[in-house]
Amino acid sequence: MINPDIPDDPGLSPDEPSEPASVAKDKAQAPLNQSKQYVRDNPMPSVLAAFVVGLLIGLLLGRHESGSPARKNGVRNWWDTCAGSIPSSKDVSKVLASKEASLRRGADKLRKKLYP
Repeated sequence: MINPDIPDDPGLSPDEPSEPASVAKDKAQAPLNQSKQYVRDNPMPSVLAAFVVGLLIGLLLGRHESGSPARKNGVRNWWDTCAGSIPSSKDVSKVLASKEASLRRGADKLRKKLYP
């Protein structure tokens, strides 16, 4: 026991929710259901409001560094790194062709063993 004023076992099992928690959950359920119903009844205003809030947050967070060359170069370097790690379609088709050939050889060997 670290603190003598706090008992080691408060009398609840870890799986058993406390009464205040269930009361709080019940009280929060009604407003949650009301907001869900409002969004279902009025989808366009809800989507528009979410868009405006996201736009404002984006403007506020990205405004002070949006024009800095270091940030632009950082994004460009990140993009070049990501784009460079993506294999070309020729590379992918070569790998797939070799895998297909290997699978066919394995299937032929298995077929010969099972049906001599």
